[in-house]
Amino acid sequence: MSTILESNASDMREPNEKPKKRRGMFVLRFTVPMAVLALTGSIAGIFFDAPYSEETENWVAQAVAQDLVNLVAFLTLAGLAILAIRGSLRAYLAWLGVVAYSAYTYAIYAFAMHFGPLFLIHVAGFGMSIYALIVGLARIDYELVKRTFTGRVPRRSVAWLLLTIGAFFYVLWLGSVVPSLMANETPEEIVKAGLLTNPVHVLDMAVLLPAMLLAGFFLLHHRAFGYVLAPLVLGATFTISLGIVVLQPVLDARGQAPAWGVGGVIAIVALVELGALIRLLRAIPPQTPLSDALR
Repeated sequence: MSTILESNASDMREPNEKPKKRRGMFVLRFTVPMAVLALTGSIAGIFFDAPYSEETENWVAQAVAQDLVNLVAFLTLAGLAILAIRGSLRAYLAWLGVVAYSAYTYAIYAFAMHFGPLFLIHVAGFGMSIYALIVGLARIDYELVKRTFTGRVPRRSVAWLLLTIGAFFYVLWLGSVVPSLMANETPEEIVKAGLLTNPVHVLDMAVLLPAMLLAGFFLLHHRAFGYVLAPLVLGATFTISLGIVVLQPVLDARGQAPAWGVGGVIAIVALVELGALIRLLRAIPPQTPLSDALR
């Protein structure tokens, strides 16, 4: 008798649980307008002069390089969203990383570009990226995600990689900023770009690098949030790094001096980040459904 009652109770719960899990995936629908806006804005920036007509030559080259990366990034975002909707937890965690990249990139577009024809696209892209990231993280049960990592997890190696890269870029950016502050001068890259400040310095030192260090710390100490934050940060930084790599041939094509050495080093860092992301996600069994990790 008790077995029958338990079976009936289970049957009664199922219909309520499924819609709840489906609602948890609603955030993936942000992908459609985000991708459409990003691809539209990037194509306009690549093929037309008007969007960046007020910018310096150096800043135009950086914007065009970012637009080229966006074509790949947002098509990838759409592909990951499709896989996540079909139930892939791996794809969902990777999707969060590209959304974080989108928030980072559109913060630069929205705040560091002159007012122009793409302004509303940049504002909308920034806003949707922020909300998609917040909702996407809020829908995950971090403890459940941690339990899905049942394979051979490269926890310590990925954690130390994140800590090392985060510390390295802090030293690199501070090495550029502090001497300029002490000499009461503006860093050369800010002058070339015609900006008030370097938005990369701001976003990296205020947001991205602290997130990277926290991800490394949490993962090293086996904290649940680290298993979500680490793939997010790796996915975001890999995609951001592509912009620096692509910038070098764009500068060369536009008659400016590329920094091939910097591009080469960042390309290596990007490949290492991608390898770490793949190794980390492979520790999740491929058959693990996304619904098992949603609140």
